[in-house]
Amino acid sequence: MLAESETLYPIAAKIFKFGPLVNPMLEDLLTQPLSGQARDHTATLLLELGSKAGVPHLLSVLENHGQNSPMAALVLGKARIREAAPLVRDLLEGWDCGSDPYTANTFILALKKLNGLDDALKQTLRQKWPIVMKAGLEKLLAK
Repeated sequence: MLAESETLYPIAAKIFKFGPLVNPMLEDLLTQPLSGQARDHTATLLLELGSKAGVPHLLSVLENHGQNSPMAALVLGKARIREAAPLVRDLLEGWDCGSDPYTANTFILALKKLNGLDDALKQTLRQKWPIVMKAGLEKLLAK
């Protein structure tokens, strides 16, 4: 169903409840022809369930600035996949924080988990961040 569905998130959430028992099936699915969305969700689900089989794909999502880059950044950050840090940083540095501070926030959270948020980047973010949301940024950077 994950490979063929239009509504991937609810299906992935149900599959997640089975736990690592489904990893072999998901790892096999990842080798099959899939839509980009299905592949992204399958790789994410695998990493959330403890399998590193989807890591190369998720790193490529970040590298190619794919549609699901925020999802990939969060799951790679949570799993502490250090190779993701420069890719997430690249996305964040190029992000229009004024137009979409919420996705930028997602990248910041991922970088914090990867210890990839240095003082120079914090200063850059302070300059790019919407003025009306600066207090929220400072709270986020202080955590």
